[in-house]
Amino acid sequence: MKILSNILHLFFGITRSMTIGARCIIHDGAGSVMLVRHTYVSGWHLPGGGVDVGETCEAAVIREVAEESNIDLTGKPVLFGVYLNSVVSARDHVILYISSSWNYKQGLLLKQLEISESAMFNLTDLPIDIDPSTRQRLDEWSGITEVSLIW
Repeated sequence: MKILSNILHLFFGITRSMTIGARCIIHDGAGSVMLVRHTYVSGWHLPGGGVDVGETCEAAVIREVAEESNIDLTGKPVLFGVYLNSVVSARDHVILYISSSWNYKQGLLLKQLEISESAMFNLTDLPIDIDPSTRQRLDEWSGITEVSLIW
């Protein structure tokens, strides 16, 4: 199944004109964040995924987070930024949200073939194989959080 998933991701990466992804920094307010490991690419990433046709970015991030990590966002996620994702294509953009209002939900992950693991990590003890863009976004967010705590 992993080979089929890789082929499909490659096919869609080549044939589409533009994509928008929605990701979310899910944190517990005590310095830990949720990360997921995909089956088709190495490293740990922020949960989230593609925005479907006719779907808002906010609805997409709520849906994708639930599918990838069994987390229900209970409050409205806050927009953090919009980023160009030039790793795949110059036409890809990622909308990043933040949420500290969430609950674990019961049941099986809907994306078991796509997600191999999900876990909470302390910002001071992130995994070695974290995706560089994920690390950069977390550094930006934690830097802003620290500054706002001083004021």
